[in-house]
Order: sequence, then C-alpha cells, then structure tokens
Amino acid sequence: MESSGYAPAVLLHGFGDSPECWSPLLAAIDDDVQVATPAAPGHAGERMPKGAALDLRFLVKAALVHIAAAANRTGRPVVVGGHSMGAATAVAVAAQRPELVAGLYLEDPPWSWPPSEAVDHTVVARTAEYAQWIAGLQGSSHDDRVQWCLDHNPGWPRDEYDIWARAKAEVDPAVFARSIDLGRYAWQPLVGRVRCAATLLVGDSNLGSATMPQVADYLAEQPEWHVIRLPGSGHDVRRDNRGAAIAAFVEVLRSAT
Repeated sequence: MESSGYAPAVLLHGFGDSPECWSPLLAAIDDDVQVATPAAPGHAGERMPKGAALDLRFLVKAALVHIAAAANRTGRPVVVGGHSMGAATAVAVAAQRPELVAGLYLEDPPWSWPPSEAVDHTVVARTAEYAQWIAGLQGSSHDDRVQWCLDHNPGWPRDEYDIWARAKAEVDPAVFARSIDLGRYAWQPLVGRVRCAATLLVGDSNLGSATMPQVADYLAEQPEWHVIRLPGSGHDVRRDNRGAAIAAFVEVLRSAT
C-alpha cells in the first residue's frame, strides 16, 4: 500500500558506497514512504560474481531485479534514484524499461562531454588507482578511515563519516578484476529514451563533480529534465548539501504520485 503523497522509490548507491548511505536522507522524510535501497554487486558485503565486469549492462541487470520487484509489490511504477554509478544505472533502467519508472532522481552521474563510446586508455590506470586506494583504506582501522574522510570532507554532516568508512571496508576487491569505466559510454541516446521527468543534482567541476558542465547545460534544455546546480558542492552532492538533496528528492516523490 502506497504512502499518501509520495511515490515508492528505489535508490541505487554509488561506487564504493553502500545502501546505508541513504539513511540520513530517508530519516528526514515521511516514515511511511516506501523506499528500497539495494546493494550493488561487490558492495556492502555482496560478492562480485567471478568473471563479471562492473559495467553498465551488468549493473542494470542487477538493479532491474529490485526495481521490478518494487513495482510489482506496489502495483505501480516507482521513482528510481541514484548517486554517481547509481545515477547512471537509473537512467539506463528508465531507458530500457520505461514502464517501471515513474520519475528519476539523479545525483552527479559520471558523464563526459562529448558523449562517447571511444576506448579510454586511462581506464586501466584509474582502476588500478581505485584498487590501491580501497586496499589502503581496508588495511586501516575504522577510526583511521573516518579520519581520512573527515580530513578530505570537513563540511559534511557528522553522521556521514562512519557510514562512508563502513562502506569502504565492505567493497569486494574482486570488483577490480576487470577495468571499471562508467563515464565513457553513449549516455545521450539513453537520455533520449527516458519517458519520465528527471531531476539532476550536479556539483561544481572544480570541486570534483563527475558530471561535466556541458552535460548539465545540454540536459537543462531537454523537456522534462530539471537540473539543479549546487555551487560549493563536489561529487557527493547530497553529503555536501543535504538540505538541497532532501528538498529535491521529496519533490520528485510528490510529483511522481
């Protein structure tokens, strides 16, 4: 049974994060809202299937299990939201299975300009860097991971640091067995197949936003796309500006009813 005034939702976390990352957002809204927060493969203690690559096709297949279940359970399309990797996955789901998606809530997807499927030869190097970074964090104590996050993100709300630190400890190293690249693919055709309204939160590229400014400019001109630029925020727009994220998410839930 759906809560009054809100559409049900499924939220997809970003790379290296966990379902727990949505807890502060959900704590700020109506207790009756129905929101599922599944773990991505290789995250939150979930093992990465042997030989699988953490690419968009694989992520969509995994997410669709949860999104279809939520739609079946509630008897209606659901809002699909996500941060970074999860945002890119949400758009691909909406393009592939539009009948399941009532609206999109997107936080800083890793989209480049111009849109391209060209091979990026820095991907292998970046994957190795990510693997080394995660390994270093996993080899340290929880308190040390919290301190690292606090040092690099001093403006976040205090309840975010433990969540971030726990998530890094729960990443399966097998996600790095094959190269990870979620930014260089032809996202533009996917956007063209989205049939529902979409709200996009983007940060400042000078502070680490993964959505290039040209992408935000392009999407702001598309029908049914609402782009919210958050100056002073980086890639973790919700943690950098929780109030704006809460307001945007609530509006998407209300508009999709």
